[in-house]
Order: sequence, then structure tokens, then C-alpha cells
Amino acid sequence: MKGEVYPSKEVSEERARELNRQPKEDEQEHNNMNSLISILVAFFFSLCMWSCSNSNSNPTNIPTDYCEALVKLAENGNPKAQVNLALCYGNAKGVEQNLTECIKWLEKAVEQNDAEAMYWLSLAYNKGTGVEQSDVESIKWLRRSAELGWVQSQFELGGCYRGGLGVQPDINESLKWYTMAAENGHPDAQCNLGEMYGMSGDDVTAFRWFKKSAEQNFPKGQAFLGLAYYYGKGVAQNQELGLELIQKAANQGFDLAQDWLEKNNLSR
Repeated sequence: MKGEVYPSKEVSEERARELNRQPKEDEQEHNNMNSLISILVAFFFSLCMWSCSNSNSNPTNIPTDYCEALVKLAENGNPKAQVNLALCYGNAKGVEQNLTECIKWLEKAVEQNDAEAMYWLSLAYNKGTGVEQSDVESIKWLRRSAELGWVQSQFELGGCYRGGLGVQPDINESLKWYTMAAENGHPDAQCNLGEMYGMSGDDVTAFRWFKKSAEQNFPKGQAFLGLAYYYGKGVAQNQELGLELIQKAANQGFDLAQDWLEKNNLSR
């Protein structure tokens, strides 16, 4: 008998302890290897982008060993390398633009349940880039990506439900996805969530989200937080602090802040 499909229940105490310990050790080793590969992918990709942007070589060829290493990682099944290679083909970085290759590598990463790949594939279907335009496919992959925790997908899905883009408008669904993205630190989602709560009359919750957004130096968040302080919405009125925050947003080029300051003759 070459080997048992179902091992005997008579396992020694020592072996039982070993079996208990081994999966954790294997899992740790696996996680360490995945972390190392992810670091290498990011390293190779950043070097590839730098080399491509500083190279006068023929763009139909990947000009450096670093880019070649990225290709090898992709061919060996690393999903992050596959996504980055797809973006190279999609944006003509180090290779001649080839949308067919771009979609091919995205789909390979999608097969491995990569959330980022699903996001880019959704965008491709939305724009009809390398594939036939399809709102249904776009929303399908955006939702799958959002469900796997890709924050940008959560944010954009919230926007789709808010504006009825590819789906029926649904404020509850919009709030759900914006909240997920906001809780994951997305400053634009935090600001949009604040807007929605403010429009519903919940100024206190609106202020809380504007504050979180502004704390990330996000100009729209700064502007809305400034307006909350200026008019005393959800917080004690403080016009001086409000103007300071609105001015910060304006200094970063946020049009609405600049327009508000000019309209109220408060530009500095």
C-alpha cells in the first residue's frame, strides 16, 4: 500500500502536537514568502517605471532587467506582477501599448481573485478599453472588487449608487459603500459621506466625517469642514478657524473654496 488516503486515528501524542503546530508554521512561512514577493513586485515595478521614463530605447522592448523580472514574475503566476504588467501594456510603459495583452494579464490576475485587477477590469468595461463596453460587466467587477475590500472600488460603487451610474439610484446602498470606503480611510468617501449626512440634516455626523477627511489634508474635506465651522453646522461656530480651513483648501487649488472666498470678498 503506497499511502493511506485517510490516516489512522492512532496518532502519537508527539505527532499530534506536530500536526497542531505545522499548519501555523507553514502558514507563517507562506505569509512571509507572499510579503517578500509583494515587496519584490513593487520594487521591480517602480524601477521599471523609472527606467522606462528615463530611457530612449525602442518602446516596443522592455528596456531593463527589472522589467524582464516583472514579466517573469507575472508568467510564474504572481497576481500583483500580472496587474502591473497589464498596466504597462495599457499605458505603454516600457512596452508598446497593447490593450489585448493588458486585458489578458488582468484576467489572469482576476482568476486568482485579485481585487485590484477586478477594479481595473471594471474600468476597462466602463470605458470600452480593450473589451466591448458593458455597464453590466463593469458593475459586476466593481462590486466583486469592493466586496474583496478594494477601497477605491468601494468608493466608486458608492458613487454609482448615488448617481445612478450603471445601477438604479439607491441612497442606502450608496451610504453602505461610502461608509466602507470612509472607514478604510478614503478621504473623498469621508467627504461625500459628510455631504450626504449634512443634506439629511445630521450636521453632527457630517462634521465628524468632514473632520476625518480634512485631517488627511484633503482640500475638499478642509473646505467643507471650514464651512461647518464658519456657519456653526454640527459644531460651535468659529469663523476664524473656518476661514483658515477654507483658505487651506483654496491654496491647494480647490475651486469651490476659491470661489466662495471671492464671492464673500474674503480672499487673502
